[in-house]
Amino acid sequence: MKTPQWCEPGKLAVPRLRHHVLERRRAVQQLAGVLGRRLAVVAAPAGYGKTTVLVQLYEALAARGAAPAWLTLDGDDRLERRFLAYAVIALARVSRPFGRLVEAAGQHLKY
Repeated sequence: MKTPQWCEPGKLAVPRLRHHVLERRRAVQQLAGVLGRRLAVVAAPAGYGKTTVLVQLYEALAARGAAPAWLTLDGDDRLERRFLAYAVIALARVSRPFGRLVEAAGQHLKY
């Protein structure tokens, strides 16, 4: 799917981890255990490794052949239209049928 011009590409890119990052196997296994649920919330204070464990989970899923989507959220994503537009784009990038549906919707995704 072609990413719209207004889209900030960094929001859809998986962050790169430093080379000397602690592998968080237990946390990744715990998160992998909730994949069948509708929603999983990862909450902790800054610096506790939320991004690190989510990147490691993303990489583990991708290594198994899954097509995980990534979306980095910020304060501006409190706007429902903005959040939904980015969520749809993130999902469309990993699902070809969904991506075709989004492209057909075209301009309606503008927030």
